[in-house]
Amino acid sequence: LQYVGQAIVIVANPEAVNGNPFYYTAPPFLLWPVSILAVMAAIIASQALISGCFSILTQAHALEFIPRILVLHTNPDEKGQVYIPEANWMLMVACILVTVAFQTSSNLAGAYGIAVTGAFILTTLMLWWVFRNVWKLNLPIALLIILPILVVDIVFWSANMMKLFSSGWVPIAMAVFFFLVMNTHNWGRKQENALYEHQAAEEARSLASVAGGAELIPVLTGQKRMNIICTAPGLLSMLRSGMLSRADTAAIFLTAREGCVPPSVRMLACAMGSLPKTIVLLHVKFADTPFVPEGDRYSFEALDVDLGLYSITMSFGYAEPLTATQFDVHATLGRIAKDKVKLHPALASLVPAATSRRALTQEGNLSGTLMEEVESSSIEGEDDLEVEPQHAQGRVTYVSTQKIFAPDSARHSLSKLRVRLYSQLVSSGRPSLHFFGLKQQEALEVSRIIFL
Repeated sequence: LQYVGQAIVIVANPEAVNGNPFYYTAPPFLLWPVSILAVMAAIIASQALISGCFSILTQAHALEFIPRILVLHTNPDEKGQVYIPEANWMLMVACILVTVAFQTSSNLAGAYGIAVTGAFILTTLMLWWVFRNVWKLNLPIALLIILPILVVDIVFWSANMMKLFSSGWVPIAMAVFFFLVMNTHNWGRKQENALYEHQAAEEARSLASVAGGAELIPVLTGQKRMNIICTAPGLLSMLRSGMLSRADTAAIFLTAREGCVPPSVRMLACAMGSLPKTIVLLHVKFADTPFVPEGDRYSFEALDVDLGLYSITMSFGYAEPLTATQFDVHATLGRIAKDKVKLHPALASLVPAATSRRALTQEGNLSGTLMEEVESSSIEGEDDLEVEPQHAQGRVTYVSTQKIFAPDSARHSLSKLRVRLYSQLVSSGRPSLHFFGLKQQEALEVSRIIFL
């Protein structure tokens, strides 16, 4: 409408072409009020740009199109109020560079026009996709609605393409850059998943051919033939083989896939010949749905109580406000452990204790009984818990895997560059211990080189 208004001014007063048609759209006595209103509208538009950027990056991260980023929700009561430090700094640097490079808004007019009209076309095409795939409209009705809009959008876009070489290349270059980054990261994640599926299939064949997982023993003896333990059945076979000693500790291994055993488990087993007595495989996933009901927030599975192996999966929607309270992994694990500790005493180490009192009492012929009361002020409705001493005194360590990707020698040059770019993207993301709010906890990070 604003463009149409300026066009009407030029038709009525051709001399306005030599000046700025924008200022001629209002009477002289309204020039300053309208100018102040335009400045205020620009400020509001900039805030909308920042908020939109934050929302898009949040969902892109949940859908695995960008590396792990920190999303801070400034208001737990408002889902859309988020702050992403990385995005805020990138926007600031980009605005400064564009301002210094183009100096005036007139020099940037071509970039603005191509960006806006290009967004028009993409929005119309997405509306077409919704019509056909979501609303299931028949083809004639969909074309009747979309074609007129698309024709107008293409007319505006083609008119702005005349300014491509002056400043219109800026939004196109930015779009190509972000597409390359997001597509490469999504491609890398798919390559990782394919590699895991291949390793899991090899492990399944090994377990099926040799009863008791005898093929897993070379992993511990250091021989050249090494099998990769990447699934829970493989880990159970290794633990049942008796080749490992079990330290009286508890460890929570962060894993990128549900039911997957992270490389850190096998690496610690190979290097130290020992694993903790209580092992929890923790997976935090983002669902394809915007929100996850609280009843489906987590799933718990005792893979083997005698061997102390458990699996916990936490779920979040890609559009959920990940507030500090809701996304506190350590506190959530404490609540889960409190609910399960009566049936699984090995999880007592995971219950957060605000106060811990130990009393040694003697009664009858008993030399002494160690009692421990575990109380947590952060958990509502908690009762005093009596746990066995060997579990109550254990320590909890969070173990994460830092992945370093290297290109396989069989790949061609462009594919190797893509792998290196993916490795840089992964390394530039927020470390998992920081992302999940575990940097204040006792933690261990294990590095591993993966060839893609």
